[in-house]
Amino acid sequence: MILLINPKTSKTQEVQRDFFREPNLGILYLAAILESNNIPVDILDLEQFLDFTELELKDLIREKIKDYRIFGITSLTNTFHIALDIAEIIKEQDRNNYIVLG
Repeated sequence: MILLINPKTSKTQEVQRDFFREPNLGILYLAAILESNNIPVDILDLEQFLDFTELELKDLIREKIKDYRIFGITSLTNTFHIALDIAEIIKEQDRNNYIVLG
């Protein structure tokens, strides 16, 4: 099973609430393609956890990744450092996990 992860942007919670947030279409397209090829996939959209502190978010990630060995992490310029943090947490869990970042 594959877990696709959309990192939370680095904007503050107050700024985030002022903007309409749309789902990450890239991850949704990838999930649809994988599912159409009978590859099980889940999505973890960290944009949904605006009220979480950094520590709470890391704990959430650690809990959610337990059942997966293959990960896809989306990244833009403003989320690259967060994507790297997520990749680090994934590798801390198991060095043999596979990560695709882009």
